[in-house]
Amino acid sequence: MSKKAIKYLNILTKIFINNNFFFFLNKKFFLNLFNLNFYYFILKKKLFIFPRIKNKFTKENWCTYRTLIFNLFIGIIKKFSKKIILKGIEYKIIKKNEKLFFFIGYSHKKLIIIPKNISVKLINDKTILIRSTDKISLGIFCNKIIFLRKYNLYKDKGIKFFNERKKIKERKKK
Repeated sequence: MSKKAIKYLNILTKIFINNNFFFFLNKKFFLNLFNLNFYYFILKKKLFIFPRIKNKFTKENWCTYRTLIFNLFIGIIKKFSKKIILKGIEYKIIKKNEKLFFFIGYSHKKLIIIPKNISVKLINDKTILIRSTDKISLGIFCNKIIFLRKYNLYKDKGIKFFNERKKIKERKKK
């Protein structure tokens, strides 16, 4: 394994390790490490992770596993978040219980059910903040919302991420 592949995670909150369980201070979460094939140690508030078995499969996929493990820790310590905005006249979002209703120019409203590991906060009727501890499920949920009505560059209407920059195209001149 190369030296570039060895990365560490800075630990900002206190983590207690007891019998291969990670306990996070002020968090209701623990991680069982009996079935995971990696070594870990903490040195000067940095978490280091190494593969336990070195074979062809772990060499090929180790960077992916390490990234998933680090994303798990980062998601527990501070949640991942994305902001989505609706652009267009009479586009709006309504949240009832664990459901999102989108009024986005169709003759009927669109419904999306919010998963349990995702929290949604309505900032206003055209902006929502989505937070989750799992980065992958957050991305999948955000893409479900965006594909309801993709952003149209010609009309400057649709659903997009808050920090996403798209240049409005000009119409053809006669």
